[in-house]
Amino acid sequence: MEKPCVMLALTSRQLAASLEQALSGAALAAPCCCEEDARAFLAMRRPDVVICDAPGDGASLSQLQRLREVTGGAPLAMVSDGPMGAVADAEYLEADDVLERPFSEVRLRTCVATLTRLRRAEQQARAAAQAMSMRALAARDAFVEMFSALIEYRNQPRGHHLDRIRTGVRLLLTAYRALYPERALPQAQEDAIVQASVLHDIGAVGVPDSILLKPGRLTPEEYDIMKKHTAVGAASLSSPALPEGDLLIDAARAITASHHERWDGSGYPEGLRGEQIPLAARAVAVCDVLDALLGPRVYRREMSFDEALSSLVDGRGTLFDPDLIDALLSARQAFEELYRAMPPAQD
Repeated sequence: MEKPCVMLALTSRQLAASLEQALSGAALAAPCCCEEDARAFLAMRRPDVVICDAPGDGASLSQLQRLREVTGGAPLAMVSDGPMGAVADAEYLEADDVLERPFSEVRLRTCVATLTRLRRAEQQARAAAQAMSMRALAARDAFVEMFSALIEYRNQPRGHHLDRIRTGVRLLLTAYRALYPERALPQAQEDAIVQASVLHDIGAVGVPDSILLKPGRLTPEEYDIMKKHTAVGAASLSSPALPEGDLLIDAARAITASHHERWDGSGYPEGLRGEQIPLAARAVAVCDVLDALLGPRVYRREMSFDEALSSLVDGRGTLFDPDLIDALLSARQAFEELYRAMPPAQD
């Protein structure tokens, strides 16, 4: 096992030097008897164990709590001149050991060895948990990609539609964050919305091919059936087996259920209006309509980018969140580059 690294955060340089000598050969001990010493040491590495003064013996309670923070939660062994008071303080501070003076070299080395094993076991456990979490996230990402591939296949001929939606939502939320930083979402939530955006039409699996792939305009009856895809999608993501509070699942539910709601309440399925509509769904709505307008249809030609953008601006404050339309306008160049790279006409 690699030698423990011990930070001797003690006010007495004499005591620190004595402990450094006692640990020689068993640990790499560094006296840190002032703030400058401590900063220099922590700039180079993090300790396995910290040996410090007990409260009242050279340290204050706040100093010890701060020591916990700056060392990344390294185990604390407190040196005390008193047998009982220090123990009580140690329990209050959740210190890992108390070295009551006088103590032997064996006691010191045993303390350091035990706390080092504790520290490294905790680090290994965290690393294992992180690895498991990363594998779980990778599996979830693969699951989302699989579903999006199935949706893409089902919704031919709009082949790169989902790639454009995902990239467009990222561009739109980035622009929204720049324009309205006080309303910006946490980065993890924003990332979840971008990832979930490709699932917006997952409910289309419940729509007959004769309607979903119909080249011409839908009849009112067919349109009513098509509108049910929002409820089907939301229901598919409401299984008790899916975790509550998961950012990706929550974003996907909001998007699938509400991406056809409109700012003025004229959308479906619930007729939500304004900020009743989740931001995730409002963002996907803008990108989804933009993509539809730029793609060819049997009953109309595809629009130019200027025409499509003008149509969205016409819906500012009625069909679409006005702030998101402003964000779209501010990111116009990035969106034009996206559609030059993946034009719908080539789907």
